[in-house]
Amino acid sequence: MYKLYRLCKKAFNLLKGLTYDTFVRNRIDRAIEKIDKSLEYENKGMPYSALLEIKKVFSKTKNRITIIVLLVILIATSILTINRVEYVDESGNHLTGISAAKNLREAKNEWSGYLTEDVFQNVLEENRSINNEASSDSIEEENKRFAKKQGISTIRDVINYAFSEYRDYNDFAIDNISDDEASTVYERRISTLKEYLDSGEETFTEKEKSFLIQQYENLDTPFYYEYMDGWSALLQNISTFILILALVIGFFVSGIFSDEFQTKADSIFFSTRLGRNKGVLSKIGAGLTIVSAFYAAFVFLYTFIVLSVLGTDGANCPIQLDLWRSAYNVTFLQAYLLIVAGGYWHIVRFHVSNAGFGSDTFYTNCNHCTLYYIMCISVFKQNYYFTGIMLFLP
Repeated sequence: MYKLYRLCKKAFNLLKGLTYDTFVRNRIDRAIEKIDKSLEYENKGMPYSALLEIKKVFSKTKNRITIIVLLVILIATSILTINRVEYVDESGNHLTGISAAKNLREAKNEWSGYLTEDVFQNVLEENRSINNEASSDSIEEENKRFAKKQGISTIRDVINYAFSEYRDYNDFAIDNISDDEASTVYERRISTLKEYLDSGEETFTEKEKSFLIQQYENLDTPFYYEYMDGWSALLQNISTFILILALVIGFFVSGIFSDEFQTKADSIFFSTRLGRNKGVLSKIGAGLTIVSAFYAAFVFLYTFIVLSVLGTDGANCPIQLDLWRSAYNVTFLQAYLLIVAGGYWHIVRFHVSNAGFGSDTFYTNCNHCTLYYIMCISVFKQNYYFTGIMLFLP
């Protein structure tokens, strides 16, 4: 690389002596300045990819400002995610944040364990007991009554989904079933799917129908239940955060190759043997370093902030406790890893596919990347665990 830099510097000095155009001479001076920095790093024995390109990226004021903006987005997204967990105390007051997570954890973990037939029947009895209390039109009294159901709220949802139509949710279904019917919750999940597939409301091939039914039947039951609202809140927002992170990372690495085009040094840099191979590989390595470091750091910070406040309980609970009709038989932790790994894979693949192109080509492809991630988010709003799977698609 040292010989390459020396050759480029001589060529630029020669060009500078052949022109009197002030604008051209200024551009040549900028190119020579960059080469001098490269020579300085080479003389110190420092690796080109690890220091020079990374320093060039973060030496730009706009990139430093972008980092600050990204930190603000991280904080704002974390607060919004934490506020998803709510708790109503005995007085009917709404709480959010650490106190809400603590109280809700205590209430739900009173029912922790495997959701067997006996548990469903006990929940049914508890729900009846609360409903039989004197009713009132007062919102405060209604909130107090709701507060007593928070410990069984997730189990109530499971029962309500089991006795609702496949594409519907009846919040009062639990009030209209018997104790014997409550013991058929898991069977109802499969039978409701079969009824829906046979209704003709949606067009599925026989292979697709068989796959869905097989996935439902392969789900391990009874479910293990405990407080898992921290993971649920985290997964509802993490794909949106990854989308923003992907766009910002793309903004950072877009200048790694385009700088040579902007300074008009590309014709010399890429025409030499070392420029075409070692120089390009050094730039790609710098880009991958930035992508990996930023992605890992900000995803970790987001996860750490949310789970440190809301708790890590429920990582091994099945996602069907939150998404009853999901065909993916994974836990909350597995769903999280799928989404994070899928996001990283596509960001890296997108960066590598754009290596060696100018900024115009980058932003053209960036539009396609943005559309793809928006498509992921659209699916995410309906079933956010599909996103982790979708991010692996080519």
